[in-house]
Amino acid sequence: MYPSMSQVAELQQTQIDSLKAVASTLVDAAERMANLHLAAARALMQEANQVTENLLGSADPQHALALVSELAQPSAQKLASFSRNFYDVAFGAQAELARVIESRLLESNGKLVGIVESTLQDAPAGSEPTLALFRQTVSASNAACDAIAKAARQALELAGSNLSAATIAGAEAARSAAQAAVKSRGRKSA
Repeated sequence: MYPSMSQVAELQQTQIDSLKAVASTLVDAAERMANLHLAAARALMQEANQVTENLLGSADPQHALALVSELAQPSAQKLASFSRNFYDVAFGAQAELARVIESRLLESNGKLVGIVESTLQDAPAGSEPTLALFRQTVSASNAACDAIAKAARQALELAGSNLSAATIAGAEAARSAAQAAVKSRGRKSA
């Protein structure tokens, strides 16, 4: 028996729905990234305006230098915060995309296996070894896909924890450097 048109149409509809889900996930991630960048740009402009006003209002060069050196710590913290938010959006989108693809792949694969099984029921006599080999191949490919998906999830989790640790360490280093600069400036002026 050959697959019916309704079976093929159903499989195609599942694949179209999968593409729509992937496209929607990507558009949502792009929107969140754009909002993150716009918020960062807005905050940077406001901060630059405030710093410019403070510097222009300062008549003493030492005071102006102190204002500039005090900017290092908040800027480093803002960069670390932006990096964390960027990471959250990027890895969140990647995880959602992996989840959508995995679930849709399982659904499509199940329908495809159903079509193949119904086709194989009318296979000619004596083709049982070939059919068994085909079923083993499908089973092995499903197991390989599962293993790849599991490895990708583990790699994503590892990358996430490493990036979080690096961001925290970078923020701490920037904070320490800013504090050291403020202390050394205080000793020079004394």
